[in-house]
Order: sequence, then C-alpha cells, then structure tokens
Amino acid sequence: MKNSTKQQQEKLFVCRLKDIQGELEYYFTDFEGNTEYTVVLRKSQDVVRIIFIDEDSKCISFTTDVIEDFTTITMEEILKQLINNIYQEQLNWRNSVIRNWKSFSAQKVKSLTLWLSRGNTDKVDVINLQLVERYKLVEQYKNDVNYYKHFVCALYYIKNNLIEEVA
Repeated sequence: MKNSTKQQQEKLFVCRLKDIQGELEYYFTDFEGNTEYTVVLRKSQDVVRIIFIDEDSKCISFTTDVIEDFTTITMEEILKQLINNIYQEQLNWRNSVIRNWKSFSAQKVKSLTLWLSRGNTDKVDVINLQLVERYKLVEQYKNDVNYYKHFVCALYYIKNNLIEEVA
C-alpha cells in the first residue's frame, strides 16, 4: 500500500515538473510562436535537472541540490534551488570580477604613473596590455551575467506564478 502511494506521489511530482517545463517553454516563446529555447526539466536520480537548448543546439544545464525525498519538496523549493545554482555556479564569481575592475584598474594606473616617471616603456606596455585584457574579460563577464540572468528571470517568473496559483 505504501509503495503505491509513493509511486502516485512520484507521478504527481513528474506531472508538476512537466507543468513547470510547459510554463518555461511558454515564457521562451515569442508572439509568432518562435521558441528561443527548448526546455527539458527532469528528475534524474536524486536531483532535478533543467536543460535549455537554443536553436543552435547549444545546451546549458542547471541542477538542484541532492533531494532526499521527492514526496515532500515543493515546486517552489525546486525553483529556488535552481536559481541558487545559477547564482553559485555562474553569476557570483563573474560579478566579483566585475566589481573588482575598479580597484584593479586604479592599481594599474598607479603602476603606469610610476613606470612612466621612471621612463620604463617596456613595463608601461605590459601594464597597458594587462589593462586591455582585463577590460575585455570584464566586458565578456558582463555579457555572460546578462545571459544567465535571463534564465534566473524566467525561473522567478514561474516561481511567482506558482505562488499566485496557490494563493
């Protein structure tokens, strides 16, 4: 008897995942019916994995933390864990590099001033190259942050809709 109840709860869980997957696919569909991403949301072993596939077949995947009991976790908690995963794996460290740009460039300008006053143009060239490379990296990270925040916004949108439906 307990086994059939657990199986029913797991089936219900999978159905809820499919509902969220449908909501995400709707979120990434424009008014003309073109989809920006194909979304796959599935339970695999002890985690929930979400996969976004763009029109170039580029895949990006995020997972939840290990889930001990799929019968007690709510969809809201799963969405929170997916959002958390994106922040931990993709956003936080990039944002740290972006925030440190100002202090990095200030330090390099100070070094430039010192080496220019000493007439060491080789050292000045090296520092200029470091500044340019770091600037390119920071700009790339800014683009990456915007890219990943697109997924975070989608997950928050679904989470908020889920809360409104329950309320």
